[in-house]
Amino acid sequence: LYNMNLGELIVKLHRNISYEIKYVAKLHEITPSQFLCIISIPYDGISQTNLANKLAVDISTLSRNLDKLYNKNLLKKTIDYPDKRITKIFLTKDGNALNLELINHLNNNLSYLMNHNLIDQSFYDQLSQLNWQLLQNQVNER
Repeated sequence: LYNMNLGELIVKLHRNISYEIKYVAKLHEITPSQFLCIISIPYDGISQTNLANKLAVDISTLSRNLDKLYNKNLLKKTIDYPDKRITKIFLTKDGNALNLELINHLNNNLSYLMNHNLIDQSFYDQLSQLNWQLLQNQVNER
């Protein structure tokens, strides 16, 4: 394991995190992609283009997921003023409630890592720093 390079480790970590997300999503009768949509919509809304960029998916793929969530009354779409060409996506009351449930369920599933000292605060801080740096790289590449 220690001979693994960083790229391989991140890919394996992504796969394992994806498994956890898939498990929680299935319990709430949504897909992993819909899970990611829900938890990525900020309280003050987001345009479909920005959400697609945030999730690194095509607009058409995102549209299908948003339509399914809209049909479940988990999100709403509004015209953004002053630019009427932009549709903003917001979570509904049910969508916000599900968002909290999803995050809490995922946290509960992963809490054993902290509770059994498999992850300490310094490691958590390092993961946060890595996440922040990867986000900054995305912003700088645009």
